[in-house]
Amino acid sequence: KEAGVGVGTLYRHFPQRDDLIAAVLQTRESALAEQIETIDSMTDAPAALHAWMQVLDDYLARFDGLVDPMSRALMGAESALAISCAWLVRTTARYLAAAQSAGAVRSDLTARDLFVLVLASSWVSRSVVADKQSLASVRQVIRDGIQIRHQSVA
Repeated sequence: KEAGVGVGTLYRHFPQRDDLIAAVLQTRESALAEQIETIDSMTDAPAALHAWMQVLDDYLARFDGLVDPMSRALMGAESALAISCAWLVRTTARYLAAAQSAGAVRSDLTARDLFVLVLASSWVSRSVVADKQSLASVRQVIRDGIQIRHQSVA
């Protein structure tokens, strides 16, 4: 209504809600690509993975209600978001593999697992039941949980 666009016009251009969401996300992909370039220049693979997780979390949390459509796209539902979702998971896989090769991140994690964790964090960031402290706690638990724990030799 604020844009002065009628519902009929909107649905002619975007037959499904996911089509509209995908179009909005595409407008933000250039900024995301710039952030990826910065992360790619990092030499510390675990730091690069954590930087990507933060960028991805911010990207997914920017829009209220994005977690559910992205979750459906991740599950393989026919959606305009499937391409974006697959690209984000592939990018996650690249940073995850490098951090795993560096021996800093658990080897049993997949990029899909990590993407789901970031989706969960994004949900928390938009949730009315969470505050800044609970979001920080969730993010820290995720960071701690993906790291390899080195046991001291007694």
